[in-house]
Amino acid sequence: MYVTVATNIIKILLTMLFVKMGMGIFGLGLATTLSRVIGTVVLLVCLQRHDKNISLSFCKLTGKEFSPILRIGIPAGMEKLIMKMGQLIYIGMVIRLGTSAYVAHNIASNIDNLAWSCAMGFGLAACTMVGISLGQDNIEQAKKLTTTANFISVITLSVIGVFIFIFARQLAAIFTKTEELQDIIVPILRIVAIIQPFSALLQNMTSVLQGAGDTKFPMYSTFVGIWGIRDCIGFLFAVYFNMGLIGCWFAYSLDVVIRGVLLLLRFNRGKWQKIKI
Repeated sequence: MYVTVATNIIKILLTMLFVKMGMGIFGLGLATTLSRVIGTVVLLVCLQRHDKNISLSFCKLTGKEFSPILRIGIPAGMEKLIMKMGQLIYIGMVIRLGTSAYVAHNIASNIDNLAWSCAMGFGLAACTMVGISLGQDNIEQAKKLTTTANFISVITLSVIGVFIFIFARQLAAIFTKTEELQDIIVPILRIVAIIQPFSALLQNMTSVLQGAGDTKFPMYSTFVGIWGIRDCIGFLFAVYFNMGLIGCWFAYSLDVVIRGVLLLLRFNRGKWQKIKI
């Protein structure tokens, strides 16, 4: 957390410097890259100092170490790749709806991402604790930690959702003073507010299953949710049924709700308990 704060401060300062130097867009990219390089180096140093048994030197990997990394890492990486590619198509669909729709979509997404960040934090905590519990061969503790993380995460994001629903107009006004844009953003924010508990569930259960080594099912569910629901059904709602941006967000909401429920059902069935890493 500290390194992230410092990295962002460095990024802002470098951006200001490079822009004043007339480097334009290239300066923005260079500032981002340099700040990330600095942050990465600091984190690597902190990691090595944290435990003297951790050595960041090149070593010869055997199949025993390499195989489980690939078995877990490839599906988890593919899940993110599938998500990002699907999101590109989704954004392309929004752009087709016009400039106002695209601007409104970005503003609503930024507000949604603030709440999503909280869910990511709880998901990371759950992933870590479940992994430790399974390493100790304590399945019951992993279940209890997951239930607790779900409860805290859902309650927290529900409260955030209520806030977003009530103050949707005021939140939109922070980003734009144009009333036409606010009129587009407000109903979208209220959709966002309603699905916050499911956003918490989706993020938490994805992290828990990945922490337990069950990385394939989240990958499959992301493919169905992003490409099948968010993109395909979103296109039907937005373009075919002429619902515009609201149609895109209805599809987004449907994706979040269905994936959240599917991942919870997957966890309750307990197949993650039998996965050997």
